Amino acid sequence: MPEATMALTKYLEEWRSGISTVLTQLAGEAVACECGPSSAAPATGGVVACFESAGPIHGSLALAFEEAAAAHLARMFMGEPPAEATALTPEDRDAVSELARQFAGTVALAIKAAVGKCELSFTSVDPPSWPAAATHALLLRRGTQSLTMGLLMGHELTDSLSVPEPAPTPAPSTSPTSTEPLPPNRNFDLLLDVELRVRLRFGKRTMQLKEIVALNAGSVVELEQHVEEPAELLVDDKVLARGEVVVVDGNYGLRVTEIVAPSQRLASLSS
Repeated sequence: MPEATMALTKYLEEWRSGISTVLTQLAGEAVACECGPSSAAPATGGVVACFESAGPIHGSLALAFEEAAAAHLARMFMGEPPAEATALTPEDRDAVSELARQFAGTVALAIKAAVGKCELSFTSVDPPSWPAAATHALLLRRGTQSLTMGLLMGHELTDSLSVPEPAPTPAPSTSPTSTEPLPPNRNFDLLLDVELRVRLRFGKRTMQLKEIVALNAGSVVELEQHVEEPAELLVDDKVLARGEVVVVDGNYGLRVTEIVAPSQRLASLSS
C-alpha cells in the first residue's frame, strides 16, 4: 500500500499555519501569515535556513529571510523591542536560524499527523546549492507591520507533492457527520504535554577513573565553580537559564536572574 502524501496547496497551508502559530506565541498577539507564489530570488545579506525533508514528502527546501525581516524576527525571538534597521549581528543570525527550526518542528508535527511520517532536518545556513523548482512568498502581518520571507522548494520536493490526494470516502447516510471545528493552535498544543528532563547544576568537575574509584563516604569533591557564580538550569542537558539557589518550604529552588541568549543555547548544543 503506497504511503500517504498531500497536495502542494495543503503543504503550503501547513507552513503558513505553523509559522503563524509560532510567531503568535512569541509575540503574545496575532501574527498573520499569507502565502503566495513568487519568482523573486531571496535578497542577499539576509538569512537562509536549509532543510531536508524525508518520508513520503521528501526533498530540499529553504526559508529565506530578507535582512529587515531577519532583524525584526530576531528581536521578537529574543524578547527585545524592534530597533532601527542595522546590519545583522551573529546573534541575530543565530536567533533567526533557531526560529526557523521551530517553524520546521511545528510543521513536521502537523504533516506527520496527516501522512503518518515526516522528518524535517536542518542542514545549513548557506545558500542552497540546488536549483529552486518553486519559490513562495510568505507575508507576515503584525498590526500595521508587514514582513516578507520566502519558501524555496527543490524539484524532488515538488515532485513528491504532485501526487493528487485521494478523494475522501463518503460517510454512510446513516452515520452523522461531525462538523465540530478543530481547536486553534493545535500544532503548537501538541508540544505542551511533552515531558522534558529539568536539572539544576551547581557546578561540574572532570575526574580520572582512579579518583572516582577512591571516593568513599565523607569524601569532598571540589567543583570547578566559585560560590558566587550562579547555578544553571538545564533542560535536556541544554542550559536555559541561570540564577540564585533558594529554599522554599524546605525544598531547593532557583530564582532565575538570566535567560540564556539563543546564540549561547546553540553553542551549548554543538559543544
